[in-house]
This record gives sequence, structure tokens and C-alpha cells, in this order.
Amino acid sequence: METLSIYDEMNLPQHVRKLGGHLATVLESLVYMDGVGDVRCIGLVAGIEFTRDGAPDPDRARRVGEAVENRGVLFRIINNTLAISPPYICTAADIDQMIEVMAQSIGSEGVTSR
Repeated sequence: METLSIYDEMNLPQHVRKLGGHLATVLESLVYMDGVGDVRCIGLVAGIEFTRDGAPDPDRARRVGEAVENRGVLFRIINNTLAISPPYICTAADIDQMIEVMAQSIGSEGVTSR
């Protein structure tokens, strides 16, 4: 019950809607990078799909996931997709930093902007 009280105090649904919208907005910057096939987001759950010549590219997803982790951010690698699910306590600045690290990591794998 205490957890529910804390969520109520935080106005958690509004907080998640606001941050989820921010996450979706900043993820759009990755759509234009070569090798990124799709970006999906609902609330604070998102996925960045990697493709090569229109086909799933799990090797690139793994390499980018490792590069991101080496920079201190963890994403879940699911086949050719990196899944993002930041904690409820994160801030817009935290999300910006995560996506900046992702963009740097994609670039370090030889992927450039279209």
C-alpha cells in the first residue's frame, strides 16, 4: 500500500505520460541514422530496430548494445532490437543522455546519418 501512496504522491501516470512523450520525441532523431530500421515507443517502453538492406540485423544490434554498455548505459538486446525501459524516477535529462549515448554508439559502429 505504501508503494501506491508514493505513486499517487508522484502523480505517476502524468509523469510517465510526460516522459514517454519526451522519449518518443528524442528517439525520432535516431530514425535518420543508417542501419536503424524502425523506432517504436509507448510510454516509457521503446525499441530501436536495426536492419541491413531491409532485413533484420541482430549482429549490429549486439555491437551497438555492447558499445552502449561500454559507455555506461544498459539496454536489453532482443534479436535485432535494443529495448529501452528507463525507471519511473528518471528525468528528461536522463533520457536525453541515454539517447545521446545511443547515437554515439551507433556512430561508433560505422553507421552515419542519412
